Amino acid sequence: INENGLGDVDLIVDNEVLDIPRIKFIEAHLKELRKS
Repeated sequence: INENGLGDVDLIVDNEVLDIPRIKFIEAHLKELRKS
């Protein structure tokens, strides 16, 4: 899945994707949207 242009290598642990970088990217994006 690619949201707002963030392409990243997924880290898979115990058959689950750890999306921490993607979550931080989305949080930062939403923070900037709130400012506008």
